[in-house]
Amino acid sequence: MPGALAYTTSWVAQTSVTVTHNLGTTAVSVQVFDAAGNIVEPQGVQVTGVNTLVLTFGQAFTGSIVVIGVALPTPVGAPSGGPTNYTSAQVKLRILAQQNVNLVADLGGVLPSPQFRWFNRQLWPGEVAKQAANGTCVTCTQAGNIRQGNQSGIGNLEWPRLTLTVYDLDSETARSVANDVINFMETVDLCSNAQFGSPVMAPNQNPVSYLGQRDGMIPNPQSPSGPVYAVHTDFRVGNRADLSIN
Repeated sequence: MPGALAYTTSWVAQTSVTVTHNLGTTAVSVQVFDAAGNIVEPQGVQVTGVNTLVLTFGQAFTGSIVVIGVALPTPVGAPSGGPTNYTSAQVKLRILAQQNVNLVADLGGVLPSPQFRWFNRQLWPGEVAKQAANGTCVTCTQAGNIRQGNQSGIGNLEWPRLTLTVYDLDSETARSVANDVINFMETVDLCSNAQFGSPVMAPNQNPVSYLGQRDGMIPNPQSPSGPVYAVHTDFRVGNRADLSIN
């Protein structure tokens, strides 16, 4: 990654944390840890500028963060001063999923379970088992992408292929939550600021394509007598990468 920089800080018993990283870019990746060093997902992450972001938690939380920023290069042949912001479909989907009543009931996000167990990345099997012990969890990973470009650079509209995997210690619960994920995905539009709600209020010009579903399982090191069940759901999603959620 060209121009990669990192910043870290910690805090004690806060429900909202403003992180001033001074990395000079909105293209940042964050990793949050609790006091024991375990990876956690905050209730919300809002990039408020090129040097700041805000974390929110459902209750007072003690932890730390590592922020990695990348100074994105201008594409060869792209007009100088052109947009360089990039907001992935994974980030947008997690924010919208937290507004979905069924998914909040499935995955937490309100007291007494303040952590919303929807992750924007792949997890190690041991971490999956740890999260599944607290309830159903979902990972959102990218399996491919289509972006058009020309001599002026890469276009803003992309079509990532995403795999949303539901994990649970009970196979039927995993299938039920997978159905809630499919219903949720049919409501979202990531290509218009006016439609960053769920459900959308106008016809989607870039609809989400549901590609299929398959079952699986992984070993559970915390309970050798039983696996963690997985339901993988695949989608092709239109995303205006230059638009962030307001």
